[in-house]
Amino acid sequence: AVGRFVKLADGTEGRVAKFRSDKDFDVATRKGLRRGLSSKEVWAKLTPEELELEPHFISRLQSFGEMLPDFNATIDAIAGALPDAVSIKAPLKGAPRALEKAGEKLANARLKFQIGQLSEEPSPAEIIAGLHDIMRGSVLVDSQDQVMTANAAILAAFAHDSAHVATLKSGGNVYRTADGKVEIIIEDRFNRPTPAGYSDVQLKVQVAPGHYAELQVHIPEMLAAKEGDIVKEMGVPERYWPENLNIPGFDPAMPGHKLFEVYRSLLPESPERPALEARMSDLYQAAKDTHAARIAASASVRGTFRTNGSSPVSGGPAAGSLPLGPSIQSRPDSTATGSPDSSMKNSASGPNSRGSILGVLTNYFSTLRAKSQGNSAQSASITTANIRDYAGTVDVTELAAMKNRLPGAFNMTPGTKVVPLAKLVSSKDELKDPQFVAGLMADPRQRAAGWMVKAIRGEAGVNK
Repeated sequence: AVGRFVKLADGTEGRVAKFRSDKDFDVATRKGLRRGLSSKEVWAKLTPEELELEPHFISRLQSFGEMLPDFNATIDAIAGALPDAVSIKAPLKGAPRALEKAGEKLANARLKFQIGQLSEEPSPAEIIAGLHDIMRGSVLVDSQDQVMTANAAILAAFAHDSAHVATLKSGGNVYRTADGKVEIIIEDRFNRPTPAGYSDVQLKVQVAPGHYAELQVHIPEMLAAKEGDIVKEMGVPERYWPENLNIPGFDPAMPGHKLFEVYRSLLPESPERPALEARMSDLYQAAKDTHAARIAASASVRGTFRTNGSSPVSGGPAAGSLPLGPSIQSRPDSTATGSPDSSMKNSASGPNSRGSILGVLTNYFSTLRAKSQGNSAQSASITTANIRDYAGTVDVTELAAMKNRLPGAFNMTPGTKVVPLAKLVSSKDELKDPQFVAGLMADPRQRAAGWMVKAIRGEAGVNK
């Protein structure tokens, strides 16, 4: 970063004056400005805080190194269980940038402690434990409509019995397993893009006590706009390379991340910042528009349709936001359709038994994908024609026993009659509900019956 003390390959010391990329530094020295230096010619000089943090960082690197194969296998299984998804794996984060960030956090925390804003002085070990992206990876899905399903799959793989426990000020959702041993924090940046307009989903996944990894869910156009030709080194399929996505205004020499690096290197009051922020915003909006056009064209070719007619990016129920809120903790009854089978429920009890759930996860989503593809020619929604393909036994025993209490349970106008219901069909596209698709929610008929029972009982929070 700008202002960083560094030492050059020839022994000269100085400070970073400008940073454009890892291969383009300007360093101010006593002998003048050295331009266009690469990271191989520039070494960071550790601050006192970074020297304190270094042994803790090395220890954490060793721990994550042991976990990395299992973590990567989990990402592969998640991507393999989703249509057209790709797993993107990354090496562990290197020390220079990680130590720089941690050193700044430690220095700021100590200052806050000294002026009374913190009651306890944080230790170097605590600061290092707060780095959640030392181990990281991504899942690339073809369409934003698949983002919700990918989120559900990640929850199922890492914390299959988790419940929503909190919503952060940032809008993120916190999920925790019943035993409290595994926690996942989900930040949906499709709903809340960055100030520059970039969108993805970031998940902080607890992989061991006190150890968090970062998982991201991307769509092709956004990733290409941000990373440029680097996507080719990530193993991204050729159809998703920048030159094949044709994003208007995309400059291979200055993709979004490089623009951000230049932006970050400037002082807040720099007059160059607004123009850079506008360039990033225009680029990411073009990526969203290109994605929407590609998905619309693809759907037209396949003869499929969207029941709500909304864009997959611009908003509405089809947008790739994360609806996995507090209701995820309401597990379906054994009689409800869409419930994971017993092997999925009982095959794992936490991260240590994750291997057993991966096979179940893969089989579950493969079966679901085959079923949905088989029905896509008829309809994209659950209707009277196909609901039996998704239904199990619907238990209305309790509702039937309460039929005499119906008139007093609801706000009825005089003369209202209670009559038998021959059919109950949802107008909602259940296949776009990630909780239903992931097997975390009963079919709409079972849910409707359940809500009617709750209303008759007079439970709080139920509209009559």
